[in-house]
Amino acid sequence: MHTHQTSLPLSPLPPSALSLSALPLSAVPLSAVPLSAVPLSAVPPSAALTRRAARRAPRRALRVALAAVGLFLVAAPPATAHDQLRSSTPAEGATTTGLPDQVTLVLSEAPLATGAQLVLTTPEGDTVAAGAPAVEGDGATLTFPLTGEGPAGDYTAAWHVVSSDGHPIEGIFEFAVRATATAEPTKDASEEARASATPSQDPPSSTPSVASTDLAGASRPADGRPADGRPADGRPANGGGTVDPILVVGVGVGVAVAVLVVVTFLTRRNHPAPDPADHADSTDSTDVSE
Repeated sequence: MHTHQTSLPLSPLPPSALSLSALPLSAVPLSAVPLSAVPLSAVPPSAALTRRAARRAPRRALRVALAAVGLFLVAAPPATAHDQLRSSTPAEGATTTGLPDQVTLVLSEAPLATGAQLVLTTPEGDTVAAGAPAVEGDGATLTFPLTGEGPAGDYTAAWHVVSSDGHPIEGIFEFAVRATATAEPTKDASEEARASATPSQDPPSSTPSVASTDLAGASRPADGRPADGRPADGRPANGGGTVDPILVVGVGVGVAVAVLVVVTFLTRRNHPAPDPADHADSTDSTDVSE
């Protein structure tokens, strides 16, 4: 018995009947399939995670940065301010009479015991280093001794100390020095003794003694004039003497002015000024006669 097998022709299936999920991904070229037609279930899990991680990476980086900043702010110790100069003696811009014998600095906190220095700059540009400072009070006051004298002018004080936190700090300030008043020299004991031992040389008194007065009266004649013939007032007997030339010139000028005034007065009196009315009458008579 023969079995007759008939092969039926297979008609091609439409593309919509094919499921991409039944095909291996390696058999389907990605360039030939649009992305919208590929279900997410067909994409390997590694690619989906990579895409999701790429979207979340900026947010994660921002969160990490904020967490690091917060941790730094919480863990960092509070910052301590360095010591500062509160005041000085002499003060900034002050004027002193003569160079002071010390300079005092008052800081906000007590500095370290080592490293404190102070240097002065004189008006000539010379530098003078002060001595080692003396610590006073709570340790924040330093007094630097100065030795010697300095010229008058503007001084600059440069100071340097090590702050309580170990950080060196420094600064400068200026003050002026005025010259001291010069005292008058006093006489020593030897000069005073020598002055007392020297006899006084006072001029003789101008008052004549009684004996000299009697002798002068005896030598004067009865008419009151001295024996040499001069009057008692000391002028020469012939009436001569020295005449002041300025007085002579003044008298001469006065006499000349007086004579000029008298001559002018007499001239005007003898020749009076013509009357204007007479002049008008004479003019009218002349016109009539013509």
